[in-house]
Amino acid sequence: MPADPVQLHPEKTAQPPIAPRAEAPVATDHTHAALDRLMRAEMARFTDGVSPYATAKALTDWALHLARAPGRQMELAERAAGNMGRLWAHTLRSVLPGDDDPEPPFRPGPHDHRFAHPGWATPPFSLMQQNFLALQDWWEAATETIRGMDRRNADRTRFMVRQALDTLSPSNFPLTSPEIIETTRDEAGANLLRGQQAFWRDMIQELSGDGTKVPEGFTPGERIACTPDRWSFATRCSS
Repeated sequence: MPADPVQLHPEKTAQPPIAPRAEAPVATDHTHAALDRLMRAEMARFTDGVSPYATAKALTDWALHLARAPGRQMELAERAAGNMGRLWAHTLRSVLPGDDDPEPPFRPGPHDHRFAHPGWATPPFSLMQQNFLALQDWWEAATETIRGMDRRNADRTRFMVRQALDTLSPSNFPLTSPEIIETTRDEAGANLLRGQQAFWRDMIQELSGDGTKVPEGFTPGERIACTPDRWSFATRCSS
């Protein structure tokens, strides 16, 4: 019986590698391409170069994966109940006599200096601080990577949620920050006047489109972007 040619010369039967399929060219020369380019440019100006698609993609990825993870939802519900119980216990120890310095259940992060003023250790500011830190703790847990979720979307979602929470910090408002109240008292309100002047100056600069002026105290290479060989800001543009 003649020998099988496949067994004698197996290298001759090997299939050639499949060449990667070239991506279809993007149509950029259609009739109204200029209108699309103008729309992207205006959107980039409105969002400061942050892609709305990347934002929506990250939030949708996180929400859909969390929606089909009932076990994870139960963990978050238990964490919310636990944080609420710790807050109530701390509040009662703070207002009842006999415990002048109760240990707070939530601590700021090692790089969070917003609550360094000693006034945050006394009620009612301590209670507002603890409520905010409890909320921050829950959202940090809620935005952890879920099985099957893109890690980049998880990191982007956590960053966006953290930025949104920081705007609600009691340290940002004059009536809820002991540091601002103390400074306002010492300066007879002059700090508030300076803040209003800075706000309107920044608003006029933003509306006029003059973004060439570097704010005082934020010179790149001196107080920001000081790490060698690293970018301090990177994002996907809308264009």
